[in-house]
Amino acid sequence: MRGSQTKAHSELARKLLIAPHISEKATTLGYVFKVSDGANKNSLKHAIEDRYGVEVESVNIVAARDKKRRRGQNLGIKSGFKKAIIKLREGQTINEF
Repeated sequence: MRGSQTKAHSELARKLLIAPHISEKATTLGYVFKVSDGANKNSLKHAIEDRYGVEVESVNIVAARDKKRRRGQNLGIKSGFKKAIIKLREGQTINEF
């Protein structure tokens, strides 16, 4: 039973966490990830803890809105996304960053 639970958690983490979001502002905030639209704070906390083996202190979610982009007369839309700002407990780090 234990093995199936960890497999389910890793599958959940793979679906929720799309990619790390790296920017100048993100380096000062902590760990920032682009996440799926259906993600919530509780599921993200468990996904981060299971995938990286760290203890999460807090999770904040920000929805970046769509942006209009123009190239000459052509008008387009750059799709928005959802990102999560993760704060870890004191002394914990994620090695992939």
